[in-house]
Amino acid sequence: MNSIVSEKTYISQKLGVNYEDLSQSYLRSEVALTTQSVIEFTLQENKKATSLVTERLLGLSDQFVITHFTVGLKRIAADAPTDLQQLTAPVLTYDNKTAFAGTNGANVAAIYNSDLSFTINRKVFIPQFPVRAFRRVPKTQTAENAGYTSSGVDTEDSFESGLFGFYPSEPTVIDGGQTLDLKIDLGSSVEMDDASNAYYAATVTGTPSANRQYKFDDIPNLSRNNIMLYGIEAFTAAQLTKDSDGADIIAAADSLGVTVVLKDNNNTEFIYKMPYSNLVRSNNGGFVILLEPKIINLTSCYIQVNDALGLADGDKAIFNFYYDSV
Repeated sequence: MNSIVSEKTYISQKLGVNYEDLSQSYLRSEVALTTQSVIEFTLQENKKATSLVTERLLGLSDQFVITHFTVGLKRIAADAPTDLQQLTAPVLTYDNKTAFAGTNGANVAAIYNSDLSFTINRKVFIPQFPVRAFRRVPKTQTAENAGYTSSGVDTEDSFESGLFGFYPSEPTVIDGGQTLDLKIDLGSSVEMDDASNAYYAATVTGTPSANRQYKFDDIPNLSRNNIMLYGIEAFTAAQLTKDSDGADIIAAADSLGVTVVLKDNNNTEFIYKMPYSNLVRSNNGGFVILLEPKIINLTSCYIQVNDALGLADGDKAIFNFYYDSV
């Protein structure tokens, strides 16, 4: 079994995401280096007025599973680089002395003695990660970085593997509707720009991307394939504002981006991606949705968020089941 299949299988089992919904992709965010003490990366399209042609940011309804990440550097010999110059500039894995030869360019090395932090919806995912963990000096280097000099020798940096410079991460889901704060703290103000040059810090995350699925809770009296389901209804905040534990209920407008999948005791999907809003009684003239009676496998059932809209971390989807014990 190759590593990609193994990774997708693990993510599917750990995060409850359908294997078929996972595909390899990446995010890339870049920041121009000037004089700064903190380098803040923007990961979402709606949070950045103008993106660089080389950036790959999250759309509002996108979801992403982080599996690897890195921080690299980029140099372009122009104050206002064109799209073509951006596209042809390589992302470097270390403070290359040939690329960063200017008076202040050499100061980019300070990045590798700093800390990276990542907060997701105000919850700290990475508190302080050493950026030096991403620094990779290749075996073959450009001439001024080599340990020898020889007239006529023209070498370029080697790239040892596809994940050269990347560091693995615990698989973690992020989406375009969350509050994402990713930054490098230099600890002090550092001047890193030179005339006629543009320097950038770039962060890249590699991952399979997905539409996130959330499985139903394990309820002891209902989760043993011991109930015959014949009716179901769903609630939004218009009918029920809080769950019994105080959590917010999904808003009516946000429910439009959610679908429901129900499975029977043979693991057959007898309800497949029904719009959550279709199950709300007020949308059906007050009627409960009646079903052909099925023994339900509750812990295999799930909702899928196809469009995050205004959903917040911790929002609950609430259902009422009509059933007979078997």
